[in-house]
Amino acid sequence: MKIITESKWSILFMVIVGLGLIGFLHPAFALQYERPDGVASGDWASGSYTEIDESVRNDADYTKSSRLAKSQTDVVTFTISDVTDPNVSTGHIIRYTYKEDALGSNSPSLIIRLLQGTTQITSWTQSSPLPSSFTLSTRTLTTAQANAITNYTNLRLEFTASCSASCSNTVANTDSVSVSWAEFEVPNAIPS
Repeated sequence: MKIITESKWSILFMVIVGLGLIGFLHPAFALQYERPDGVASGDWASGSYTEIDESVRNDADYTKSSRLAKSQTDVVTFTISDVTDPNVSTGHIIRYTYKEDALGSNSPSLIIRLLQGTTQITSWTQSSPLPSSFTLSTRTLTTAQANAITNYTNLRLEFTASCSASCSNTVANTDSVSVSWAEFEVPNAIPS
């Protein structure tokens, strides 16, 4: 009977120690979230970073490009500068919600770029036709892209609404793109 009791105490001790270690290690696995905190350049037709910087996604407020005709683009670049270098190359995720405003028959696309200063880290395109209601997009950076970031206080997220040469020049056919929320997630900083 004594062996069983000692065994139970040993198991209980290991569980307590294990929970203590998990509690101790947990902050290293927490996450940092950076949302747009300013405008670096450009200006869409309406809204700004304050419409897309909420911690909980809210599609009721958004920033919107100008109405685009044939071969036109509209660019806005937001600063995202409040995360600390996590000292790891995984877990770098960009999320945003976007839509086409369905005002005319033109079908714009949306190009998204992550920049460090003026240096491009990565880019991708949401091709037309874009969804007509706000849709969440999630992009995970590759190890090479995450390693390319050397200054987490100088990051920018750029949105370019673009209408191709096949779009119409007729004012009634022009259309715009809206973005209602954006964030950059990285792991919490781990001491190097």
